[in-house]
Amino acid sequence: MTKLNPQAKEYSKFLIEREGFKPRTASFFAKQIQEFNESGMTPKGYFESTQPQDERAAETFLLNFRHFVQFQTMQYFEDFNQKRWDMGRKHVKGGF
Repeated sequence: MTKLNPQAKEYSKFLIEREGFKPRTASFFAKQIQEFNESGMTPKGYFESTQPQDERAAETFLLNFRHFVQFQTMQYFEDFNQKRWDMGRKHVKGGF
């Protein structure tokens, strides 16, 4: 059984709290995304390599990746975007 890394744990939590997934489904999706990230492939490459072996898993990945992009986007806009603005205020206009 694959142990979830910190990012995958947060993604699983996101799926449960924001998307209404059941814990088992969220855990499965998080493991799939973790495997994708560890593969080093592009999303298209991962999909194409998975499809011949398991068509259902490849189709699930398409849905899963859409949720993962939403997860990353929400992280940026809920937290990182504010930090970026806060850091930008430290710099004087025209100089670094």
